[in-house]
Amino acid sequence: MNDGITVLRITPYLFRPGVWPVAYDPIGGIHVQVWRITKALQKAGISQTVLTSHIPGSRRDQEFSDTLRVESVGISFPKFIFRTLIGGSWFFSIAKRLLKGRLNHDIVHIHYNSWLWCRLLSEIAHRLHIPVVVTLNSQLWVSRSPRWLVTGRHFNLSLWVDRWALRKCDCLVSLTEKEATFWTNELALNPERVFVIPDTIDPEKFRVKIDNTILCKIRKRFNIPNNKKIVTYIGRLRSEKGWQDLPEITEEVCDADAFMLICGDGPDRRKLENAMPKNRKENGWCITGFLDPDEIKAVLHITDVFVMPSRREAFGSVLLEVMAAGVPAIAYAVGGIVEVAGTPKAIRLIPPMDKFAFVQAILELLTDPKQCEYLIEQGHRRVEDFSIKHATEETLRCYQSLLIPNFTKDAQMAERISG
Repeated sequence: MNDGITVLRITPYLFRPGVWPVAYDPIGGIHVQVWRITKALQKAGISQTVLTSHIPGSRRDQEFSDTLRVESVGISFPKFIFRTLIGGSWFFSIAKRLLKGRLNHDIVHIHYNSWLWCRLLSEIAHRLHIPVVVTLNSQLWVSRSPRWLVTGRHFNLSLWVDRWALRKCDCLVSLTEKEATFWTNELALNPERVFVIPDTIDPEKFRVKIDNTILCKIRKRFNIPNNKKIVTYIGRLRSEKGWQDLPEITEEVCDADAFMLICGDGPDRRKLENAMPKNRKENGWCITGFLDPDEIKAVLHITDVFVMPSRREAFGSVLLEVMAAGVPAIAYAVGGIVEVAGTPKAIRLIPPMDKFAFVQAILELLTDPKQCEYLIEQGHRRVEDFSIKHATEETLRCYQSLLIPNFTKDAQMAERISG
């Protein structure tokens, strides 16, 4: 059934094994999750060409097999202006290619992040009369832009843009039920064209025992005392990820004689470094910068409590890794995090922006083994609901829902002609 289906996958970012950035850090769920589903679909017999943004210093093209090719497109800008121009460069390179009309694909699948460029590509692909699938891999503009008062009424420009763009797609893929319901109602979509496909994980890869010498090297590398418990944050350092709370959290963690480990990089790293308590730095906290997936696994093995103070979160896929690794997690109850936590809750959820309650929850978990054990047990159960097998089956069902009607029409036309 899958033989012969070809997909042009368009994604702002993509994790590629063996290729590490020179001027940009690919941190975030979209990188890993798009790669996971791409590899799974390859095994299922789907032929894919992936167009992603070019990271200076990385390879332009990689052919992983006869059915999977990844192309990094865009200009290789100097580091000092790269972050500003990466999106536009990626868009114009793909738009030029699309407008030339040299497409031999059955489906165009676009993965949305917060860029306007993704929305414009939906319009171009729509005009090519090829089925368009859109996956909402991150929070959309509607969640981050203020409403303007226009002609006496509140007008949310971002909501208008998202409405306009999403009407161009033939199938919509959401990470959560809540978001799927919102857009189904907002756009009056046919529910059969809306699919809920959460992020995925292979839990066993995070449960593999890591050699103690590797864990000791991690502690030594980041100057973590052996006798201290570790509170860890993993994510991009941007405002929506809630880095603003980390300095105060660090003060409280240090007062509890624990270590604050901040793993990640991003445009707000310098602001965070300037806000962190300088008198606590030695043996108290560390900002690691970008870590590769194997290093993240090692970090989780030495972590006692994980924190996610995000202001907005479409899903929070790192929480799947945290639960799989057996680490109790605390997060604000925002966005898709609530659905990830499940029922009973596998994550300690805190009312949004209640920093005091967040800190108190950290201190409780550092001193309450029974509460930690409960969250770990629930996490191990919950993470089993996010299998790559289910995501692959649903994605294939999405593709086939677009192609089977066309095949039926072609067969009917051929029958008429022959008759």
